[in-house]
Amino acid sequence: MKKNLLSLALALVICLGLTVPVFATDWKEAALGDISGTFTIMRNGTVDEKSGIYLSEKKAYILNWFEGDDKTEINYAVVAPTDTWVIGNTGSKTLTASGNAIYSINIWLGTYWPSDELEKVDGEAVYEGGSSNWWGDHDHFVDGMLERDEHGCNSVLVKPGETTTIPFSAFAQMTNGNTDCIYKLTIRALYPGVSQYEDSFEGMVEQHFYFKLDSDAKSAIDKEVEKDSAIVTNKFADVKSDDYFADAVQWAVERNITSGTSETTFSPGETCSKAQILTFLWRANGSPEPTAANPFADIKTADYFYKAALWAAEKGLVSDSTFGPNTDCTRAMTVEYLWKAAGSPAPTSKASFTDVPDNAEYAQAVAWAVENEITSGTGGGNFSPAATCTRGQIVTFLHRTMG
Repeated sequence: MKKNLLSLALALVICLGLTVPVFATDWKEAALGDISGTFTIMRNGTVDEKSGIYLSEKKAYILNWFEGDDKTEINYAVVAPTDTWVIGNTGSKTLTASGNAIYSINIWLGTYWPSDELEKVDGEAVYEGGSSNWWGDHDHFVDGMLERDEHGCNSVLVKPGETTTIPFSAFAQMTNGNTDCIYKLTIRALYPGVSQYEDSFEGMVEQHFYFKLDSDAKSAIDKEVEKDSAIVTNKFADVKSDDYFADAVQWAVERNITSGTSETTFSPGETCSKAQILTFLWRANGSPEPTAANPFADIKTADYFYKAALWAAEKGLVSDSTFGPNTDCTRAMTVEYLWKAAGSPAPTSKASFTDVPDNAEYAQAVAWAVENEITSGTGGGNFSPAATCTRGQIVTFLHRTMG
């Protein structure tokens, strides 16, 4: 958990940037009442009093990672599956500190989960922010509007007179499989000329609102998860829910990496070809358009793997004047493709398999794959580099690498 918090803090520092603040020299931090006047919150079409429903008598404790290890008592509202919020910027606001100013508001949503490691308060679990989703780790709120910007952030900037919607799907997408979580909605008012990416918090005033799911909301999310998990096992007769590769197949199908070998089969035990694995890998990387000319004499534009082959050549995954699309994919080929697609990162140690020589061209790729828990070998101190891979194994390796 500590590692998660350190990663979160580092990500936040990167996301906020290291720029010099630009704001009036006479700026003084506005009062909480001032920021409350810069926005409205409409819940299901009705304006909620911010001192009412959001500051209810329902209480919980969170560990605020940004302020050290202090456990903070918070009040939260309960979220129903029918709820939708529309947050609006009211435009100009006469502020106590700086007079009449036009403010932008910056919005994001984070998540806390109950911790088994922290001492309970009043018999209740303390919620810890193991991760926060606002800078783009997940596809979350404001459907169709929210995309990662040049800073790598996925927060929403709402200008005067504009609104933004947080649908129930936002809460559903951020549970990470645990619906007993607390959501933290942050609304930040920005003084004119101040960017939401400033390294200093001067010129910014924040207000936070907390939410938990009601029993109906939890049930609705759980049913959706069950339905999603049944997609593959219902679709493919040869993929059972308890197969080691079932989650990987599900992931690959959802992301259009593969659609199976027929309407009803995935063929997990079938040997995977070179064309198949590189097509899977190309699709997993977003199916980028190749820019170089075709270097291979044995492929044509009509081949389903044509663009994947050209992309693989551009990335340095393959070379030579022939592609060999029907070549059986081996374990050594697989980890080397994955490693090169990841940028050929240097492993911290050598692979310790008896059948992987130190000077093998795939040795670093094997060591990297082991370090990243993509594979642990085939047992008995062996990696079996020449063994062929099945389609079930390939999507499993891909899922462990990119899922």
